[in-house]
Amino acid sequence: RTGITWTQEAKLLPSDGAADDHFGFSVSISGDYAVVGARLDDDNGSNSGSVYVFKLIGTSWTQEAKLLPSDGAENDWFGWSVSISGDYAVVGADGDDDNGDGSGSAYVFKRTGITWTQEAKLLPSDGAASDQFGYLVSISGDYAVVGADFNNDNGFHSGSAYVFKRSGTSWTEEAKLLPSDGAEQDHFGISVSISGDYAVVGAVLDNDNGSESGSAYLFKRSGTSWTQEAKILPSDGAAGDWFGNSVSISGDYVVVAAQRDDDNGDLSGSAYVYSGFTTPVGVEGEITGLPAEFALSQNYPNPFNPVTVIRYELPVRADVKLTIYNLRGEEVALLFNGTMPAGNHRVSWDASSVASGVYLYRLQASPPARQEPGLRPAGGFIQTRKMLLLK
Repeated sequence: RTGITWTQEAKLLPSDGAADDHFGFSVSISGDYAVVGARLDDDNGSNSGSVYVFKLIGTSWTQEAKLLPSDGAENDWFGWSVSISGDYAVVGADGDDDNGDGSGSAYVFKRTGITWTQEAKLLPSDGAASDQFGYLVSISGDYAVVGADFNNDNGFHSGSAYVFKRSGTSWTEEAKLLPSDGAEQDHFGISVSISGDYAVVGAVLDNDNGSESGSAYLFKRSGTSWTQEAKILPSDGAAGDWFGNSVSISGDYVVVAAQRDDDNGDLSGSAYVYSGFTTPVGVEGEITGLPAEFALSQNYPNPFNPVTVIRYELPVRADVKLTIYNLRGEEVALLFNGTMPAGNHRVSWDASSVASGVYLYRLQASPPARQEPGLRPAGGFIQTRKMLLLK
């Protein structure tokens, strides 16, 4: 990216690619590293799968590693899903058979220097045959979410998702996510994404807006508990849209795809962007009272590695600029620059691409020149706080 222009920088190919490997079936990027899945690679047997790690050096992307599981086997489909955050990558193998045929698994790899090693194999506490645990994976800091959309807790293929937390070199299951209104064939868990204290999970065949219209759910972490905070539905959802077939969350924004939406023709597809879930509009959840004044909270966690969440409060709609600086006063990242509604807001910062140290984050907020009727006036607000990145 240069300004508002995006140009192709590289085409990634594996050093040992072969016919029918399906290299590129899954991808993820964090900082200077990208991971690419090849789910039908045959190194550990037919269709056992593999994952490749590429590193950006200057303007060139070079293959740094090929990831293989310690117990890979035929038809494991290792690399069906991938996600990377900082020095950690998680890989889904939804055809693995540890808990029965097609029960699935996921693996965590850690980078030390230029070496990637397997740190853990993730299995659900109640895994069963055909659950397809590992169909989708997502990692953010010390947390990973793994979908199992064929799980049957709320009925046949109703689906579920699991949250794992890292402590040292150990990864333990912290929660199993289930929707409050889960039903047969919803396929909850077919898509997952996590950012800071929030996770979003897609249920592509939910029927709220018609048969197979789809939905997504937002979960929030408090301590070691994860609770459903909202159910996300599109304003124009219709039967067969498959809303929720893919999801992504970053800070205060959620994107949900509907690959079979028909706005531009049969099965043309669409995607929806949502924001401001702390004061939801168009989603389930209670709207809380507006803040009395501008405020910038201390980031959490602090110290952090590599993701932290910054919260701020606006008593009125305001033009907001949230910027990260180093101690030399140089801009490191512009997290947001635009207008936000009154309410409580949060933004995540992934510091994977910067060095350890003390950073400053600065909030500038001022009401627009023309304010909506009924909103109380307020002056401009500027506040700066420190945070510590420890890698």
